[in-house]
Amino acid sequence: MNKRRLLAFVLPGHSEYDDQLWDLLKDAQNTNIEGYDHAKLFPYFLLAGAEIKNEQDTFIITVDWSFEETFFKYLHELLKKHGYGGFEPLSLY
Repeated sequence: MNKRRLLAFVLPGHSEYDDQLWDLLKDAQNTNIEGYDHAKLFPYFLLAGAEIKNEQDTFIITVDWSFEETFFKYLHELLKKHGYGGFEPLSLY
């Protein structure tokens, strides 16, 4: 089994994000759902290769160590494309 890097614990009203992930998310606005910080971005985490587990109102977000660099690059591109995190959305024209 591959080792995983812990990226975040997200509880209602409290979250702890890995510094590298927080740097990508800190400027994103209107991304909370019912007190869960940045929950609207969870699908992007999944698309970028993260795993999200739910344990009694706590979301635990991890990524495989061997895929870590690719995850951050791809997540950055997804957030940029969709206008989150202070990035300009990509123009389709």
